[in-house]
Amino acid sequence: MLRIGVDLDDCLIRTSQVIIQLLNRINNLSLDWNKIENYSIEKSFGLSPKLVEQHVKMALESSIIEPEYNAVKIFNQLSDLYSCFIISRREHYLYNHTAKTLDNLGFNGYRLILFHENDNGTTPKYNDKHEIVNKYDINLMIEDRPSTIENIAKHTEAETLIVDKPWNRKIQESFNKRRVHSWVEIRNYIIERTVYGY
Repeated sequence: MLRIGVDLDDCLIRTSQVIIQLLNRINNLSLDWNKIENYSIEKSFGLSPKLVEQHVKMALESSIIEPEYNAVKIFNQLSDLYSCFIISRREHYLYNHTAKTLDNLGFNGYRLILFHENDNGTTPKYNDKHEIVNKYDINLMIEDRPSTIENIAKHTEAETLIVDKPWNRKIQESFNKRRVHSWVEIRNYIIERTVYGY
């Protein structure tokens, strides 16, 4: 059976958009989400790392983040057919809140895995998602973070669907990396992959 791993923030739910909205509203800024050309928001806009960290924390602890278009419906269709893992670098203290948020949004049939370098032994120690991909024999990863995409390509046998975002457009497609622009495209590709075995 196909085993699918899905990144949470900016693949299933629109986290960075909420972070930018909070930064703009609270600090009277006019940051443009489409200008995040580096995975780091602070580097993209020349902001203080501490300021960005405060707003990231605020966003992750909130219940205002919306799902990506069609993500709930299509993820649930896939989780009915395949083993689906939602994998995130969120800190462990957010586990219950994250699970509740996903449940409230309507996501079903997933196993949630959180890991973070600052968790002091409260979660299994992983240096990057490629280790989780290998541990759980994940065949297909859906991801937006450039370094994670490259590590999965280098250290696993899994294929990665690159969820198109401004910060990952420099990544080139290859035999194990394919760019996708919507959850409909993700679903169609997975169905074709399953039916035709490629």
